Amino acid sequence: MSDAVVAAIVAGIVSLLVTFGKVVWDATEKKQDRRLAAREKLDRYREPLLTAADDLGSRINNIRHHGFLFYLGVSGRERTALLGTLFRFAQFLGWVEILYGSFDRLRFETDKDTKTVAHILKTISKTLAVDRLDRTDPSDATTTQLMAVQNLLTSAIAVAGTLLGAIVT
Repeated sequence: MSDAVVAAIVAGIVSLLVTFGKVVWDATEKKQDRRLAAREKLDRYREPLLTAADDLGSRINNIRHHGFLFYLGVSGRERTALLGTLFRFAQFLGWVEILYGSFDRLRFETDKDTKTVAHILKTISKTLAVDRLDRTDPSDATTTQLMAVQNLLTSAIAVAGTLLGAIVT
């Protein structure tokens, strides 16, 4: 074989290797870009969800340990106490719904970074779905009522986001 043929074969093999390496590099870079975009999207919703969870957890702690239910018997404060508690539940459920609506639920529940959060959210949802309490008091909120308030809140957040987008652009 002549030197020119050997050089052409070597150049062809090197060219194929470089092309293959570039394809692998581009695929890896694209995958990293998708992960970064998903992480940024998740971070955008994380803070409001954590704030809503903290507000709800604080109210539940006040109910369980600090006598908050006392306010249900105080004239003029019972409605505010009830509505404030319902709002905290609805706000939390609304952000959970927005989070699930914005991400692939299956991936969210199986990804190692969000699996624990998904498990906690599922446990909370199951707890709220079980209605073990005596509902003789018409002022008690049922899960259905909480879900209705949550849907209203989700719609209000969506409308606010649309309006804010229209104002900004």
